[in-house]
Amino acid sequence: MGLKEIELKEEYRSDKNDIVAEFFIPCFGQCIEYDRCVDFLSIQTLATIAMAFENFVGGKAKIKMVTG
Repeated sequence: MGLKEIELKEEYRSDKNDIVAEFFIPCFGQCIEYDRCVDFLSIQTLATIAMAFENFVGGKAKIKMVTG
């Protein structure tokens, strides 16, 4: 399965959707690169990203983060 086969919604809302289970995990499980530049990166965000790091640990994907 690739990113094109994942059924994504046009919008995800934290009060209506489980964004981690419905978006991040399926997408991170298939991605080959993740770039993120933010002023603030919380421990909760890092924990969320880490839940789907299978491709990153196996050396199949790259992650780049720039934070303030």
